[in-house]
Amino acid sequence: MKPVAGQVQRSVQQARDDVFNEAGAFARTAQSQVTGVEARPAIGQSTPQLPPANQFATTQEYWQAQERQNEARLAELRKFVQNIKNLDEEQKRAEQIRAQQEQAVAQAQAAQMQETAREENKSGNVLSRAVKRIKGRLGQVGKGKMEKGRGGTG
Repeated sequence: MKPVAGQVQRSVQQARDDVFNEAGAFARTAQSQVTGVEARPAIGQSTPQLPPANQFATTQEYWQAQERQNEARLAELRKFVQNIKNLDEEQKRAEQIRAQQEQAVAQAQAAQMQETAREENKSGNVLSRAVKRIKGRLGQVGKGKMEKGRGGTG
């Protein structure tokens, strides 16, 4: 389960970076069109790779290419969302299984404790009966009667 979560996090981060880069490129392109001045790249940056002007014969072809790109991005996003939903469902199932296992363990422990208590009661009853028999054979009837007897003779 952890490797899937790591993959999801990497996918989310990559999607964020892609959106940020595309937004920055769009902003730079719009600024250069409005001002007529092209921005110079800063240190460590490169100029964006723009498609050649004559790559598309008509604006319709360009528009269709952009639509295909958008559809591909939407398909990736839908797949990503579906993966997240599947991950959530798997986590819910895992939690249900864990809860069932904990409940089964608790029931087993309770049953074991009841069985142990029954065994102790049985062995305790046997011991108490045996002790009474031994006391009876030795002539020890009980504290109360013995004290009465001592008090009368003393």
